[in-house]
This record gives sequence, C-alpha cells and structure tokens, in this order.
Amino acid sequence: MNEQITLKGVEVWAYIVEQESGYRVRLSLDDWERCQLGRGERIPLRRHQRPIEYLFLAEAVEMPPVAWFNLEA
Repeated sequence: MNEQITLKGVEVWAYIVEQESGYRVRLSLDDWERCQLGRGERIPLRRHQRPIEYLFLAEAVEMPPVAWFNLEA
C-alpha cells in the first residue's frame, strides 16, 4: 500500500508490504538517499495513526529509480 511514512524523522511516500517479521518497503532512490539508512541500523518508523515502531534494516537493494528494503523487528 502506498502511504506517507516517517523514517528517521524524514517524511516520505513509500510502498509498504506487511510481512511476518516486519515490512518490505519501496522508496524512490532520492528518498532512500535522503533518509541515509544503513544496514543493521535501528530505525524509527511512523505510519499513519500508529505508534512509532523501532525496526532493524535487514536488507536493501538499489534498483534505480527505486530502492527496496526489509525492516524487521
């Protein structure tokens, strides 16, 4: 589902798929670089009308013009 989220304090539009262990997320490559996310980093995620979740960046793949990554609990 496409929605506006906040990653590390940066508001972005993302496509999010909920998985058993967390989320699979797609961002534009520009937003990916703006968020400065690093593998293994603990990242605060805020989704619309939900409490902040703290997840780890488990895997990331850049496929211009987008980046796909997994956030896991």
